[in-house]
Amino acid sequence: MGSRVYWIVPDSILGLELSGDLTVDDMRPLIWQSIDALRQGPLSFMLDCASLATVEPDVYELSSFSQWIYHPNSRWFAYVAPPPFFMRVMKMRHRGSSQVFDTTDDALYFLRRSANPKKRP
Repeated sequence: MGSRVYWIVPDSILGLELSGDLTVDDMRPLIWQSIDALRQGPLSFMLDCASLATVEPDVYELSSFSQWIYHPNSRWFAYVAPPPFFMRVMKMRHRGSSQVFDTTDDALYFLRRSANPKKRP
């Protein structure tokens, strides 16, 4: 699997590229990297799922998911092309802090605008 975490906008938007067959062993370090970044301040996330093939069912049960999405510094989660079941589960877990997009450009536009609503990107 080639999943990774990377900065899109330092200290503001963190990207997660999810690809291949996503397992618990793959997802756990991605979540912890995200939580570590959240300790520095408020962040939004773009999760690019366009190359995601399958998700191991136990991924949805990770307790660290809740720590991540309900962290006091978590802002928006923008999902790009998520598999239908993945998105249904994530929508149930989020409390109004997620959006789904077809392209990374649309997701980034939304996240940048949300980070600074008075200024257009």
